[in-house]
Amino acid sequence: MIEKFLAFSEKKSAVHFVIPEDTSLTSPIAYSDIDNALSAMGVGHYYQYQSNIDEITAAINNGEITALNNVMIAQCLDAQLVVHMQDDEMKASMTVTGAYGGHPVRGPEIIQALTENGITKGVKKEALKVLLLKGKDLAPGETYSDVIAVGREAVEGQDTQFEALVPNIHERVLQPQETNDGHVDMRDLGNVISVKQNTPLMRRIPATQGINGKTITGKIITATPGTDIPFQLYPGSSLAPTDPNLLIADIDGSPLINKSGVGIDNLLTLKTVNATSGHVSFEGSIFIQQDIESGMKVTATGSITVGGFIENAE
Repeated sequence: MIEKFLAFSEKKSAVHFVIPEDTSLTSPIAYSDIDNALSAMGVGHYYQYQSNIDEITAAINNGEITALNNVMIAQCLDAQLVVHMQDDEMKASMTVTGAYGGHPVRGPEIIQALTENGITKGVKKEALKVLLLKGKDLAPGETYSDVIAVGREAVEGQDTQFEALVPNIHERVLQPQETNDGHVDMRDLGNVISVKQNTPLMRRIPATQGINGKTITGKIITATPGTDIPFQLYPGSSLAPTDPNLLIADIDGSPLINKSGVGIDNLLTLKTVNATSGHVSFEGSIFIQQDIESGMKVTATGSITVGGFIENAE
């Protein structure tokens, strides 16, 4: 019975509820009656306007349908595309909704959606291919979403770095050394850390400018450059004549490593030389406040000053 009140639009792209002249509909109906009627017409897959159908069924059941003449209740709809972009324009996703009787999503429509949203950078082509393929198999109203564009974050510049090329005298590890014949000399605890003149001490790695980023709409994200820090010069060292980023020793002595520079102490001061201190070998001069005990060895490229006794030592 309700079929008499359903009519196609001119191109069969929609179905309207139409009240023919001199026709009345007094029998109560339910939503399912209209749904079945649309299926019988071959348009059960059209998009149905639920609120309009509810209003029509209520009016019919109340005997008040005159004002509802020519109301659209179903329509053929193509697949829909919606682009969701983050406020910072660093990422965008695309959602495709399955067609209600119309054509599925097509490539030119995806390109148009990107263009309308100004998305020109960071487009994930493989994601778009998957979106296109999956969109063709979606049921009416079913959705599929995926990230289709990602911007490039800026890479902040790195501050100046300093690389020590020699060990720090304070990092000397006292450990008995093995002799050539395989024995261990308990008085030889390793050489005192020292360097000769012109020895490279520290390399300066200049700050970097960083790498600019870019949003998916092509806006530049300016990177913050690193902080440039010069060498801090200490006594006994200077910049290499041919390399302003290299620090070299001006004199023989012990390197004192600092955060951004190296000092050279050409006088090694010891309280005493014994089995606890181990043998001493130093590039520079040595001042021993007290004694050099028996069996110990002291070697220096500079002078050796002893404030106490030397007992059968070398």
